[in-house]
Amino acid sequence: MAEHSEQFKQDLSALEEEYLRRRQEIEQRAEGEASQSEHETMSQTLKEKAQEKVPDYNPAVIPHDEMKEPLPPEAKEKIQSLINTSFQDIYKGIEAAQATGDSALIDDFHSLLSGQLRDLLIERKKLTPVS
Repeated sequence: MAEHSEQFKQDLSALEEEYLRRRQEIEQRAEGEASQSEHETMSQTLKEKAQEKVPDYNPAVIPHDEMKEPLPPEAKEKIQSLINTSFQDIYKGIEAAQATGDSALIDDFHSLLSGQLRDLLIERKKLTPVS
């Protein structure tokens, strides 16, 4: 796995803290109610943290299992390039996605980035998946 920049590590740590705070709130509220998925929590957390640095960033928070599939090859390549940028500096990738002006691409990018960041935190044993 490629080494991540210090900025990426700091941003990921801030996302992790906010994600954990939100999950705790959700679990306390959710007694007997339908709960927000982990992916939706990460997506909402990422969206709000990103808006602190990129105020116009407003992707839809799409549950991962509701993403339209498959993405066209050109879109997949563009999104993967944006995700690669994000894995060096989360907010530079988000700024680049926002700069495309393509709302569908931004929504898909955001959903995939949210899932990959969540998976990375689980892989690093920073998060435990909720069953």
